Amino acid sequence: MLMRVFFFVIAAVVFLWESRSSERGFKSLTGIDPVAFRRTASQAQRLSWRVFQIVSAGYALLFLRFLIGPSTLLRNPIVSILNHSWFAVLGFAISLSGIYLARSARSRMGRSWRIGFDESETTDLVKDGPFAYIRNPVFAGIMLFQFGLVLIVPHWLNLLLASVASLSFAYQARLEEEHLTIQHGESYRAYARRTGRFCPGIGKYNN
Repeated sequence: MLMRVFFFVIAAVVFLWESRSSERGFKSLTGIDPVAFRRTASQAQRLSWRVFQIVSAGYALLFLRFLIGPSTLLRNPIVSILNHSWFAVLGFAISLSGIYLARSARSRMGRSWRIGFDESETTDLVKDGPFAYIRNPVFAGIMLFQFGLVLIVPHWLNLLLASVASLSFAYQARLEEEHLTIQHGESYRAYARRTGRFCPGIGKYNN
């Protein structure tokens, strides 16, 4: 149990530190607030932002609950086989891999990185690095991180939060792809025809 507590805390702290440091570093270098959700006029994006805030609050409560009484969360796993310690090790590795993927994608985007999108801005179309294989590597990295957490703490609430977040990411990804299609036209459609949405080869454009 102590190993799961250690893995969960380290993964969560690394994720939060990386996310906040990326946001602050980007703003200090460019003078641009990367959180476009704060200035969007899109009701659809505002819905995504609200869901994101609710899920984030849920993870904060889960984190506190796990620190206070980890044994109660681990007593009834989603599937009993997930109690084996090697699933926790695997989950930790997957979580760190997801953090690395998201960080690499943010770095590759440079000044084009945004959390959400501002309809009044025009950003470059990034097609190299992890974007050469999937269109939404930041979302994919966060989903990997969350899946890893489910393996570390196989509780139904953890699974529910990860599932809601994944559905929200899928919804937001479609909004962003529509925006990029309007901005970049055939260039983006051609790019989307050869890359997957979250996994290589899966979710390619077929038009």
